Amino acid sequence: MPSLIRVGISLIALGVVVVAVPRAQGDRAREATARHFTRMATAYGLTDPSTELRLTGRDADARGSEHLRFQQYHQGLPVFEGEAISHVAVDDSVWVTNNLRGHL
Repeated sequence: MPSLIRVGISLIALGVVVVAVPRAQGDRAREATARHFTRMATAYGLTDPSTELRLTGRDADARGSEHLRFQQYHQGLPVFEGEAISHVAVDDSVWVTNNLRGHL
């Protein structure tokens, strides 16, 4: 049986249907997100997304899309309100909502 990713309970209270996601699917979403941030680093004002963004949470909806939440860091410190949420569809398309602070 595959290990499961922890699911945020607070979303259920808001009426959003949340499902547990097998670890392999979560890795797929994480890899698609990493490719996106690497490809679009300049547009986000990042120099190294792999060290500037840290995964802080994840969940999935009933359609199978995954939502990964990231905190931005600069020189090892969290950036105030520096957050991004990556939305990864089942076809690996990625779109991001963010409040990242670029060019720090």
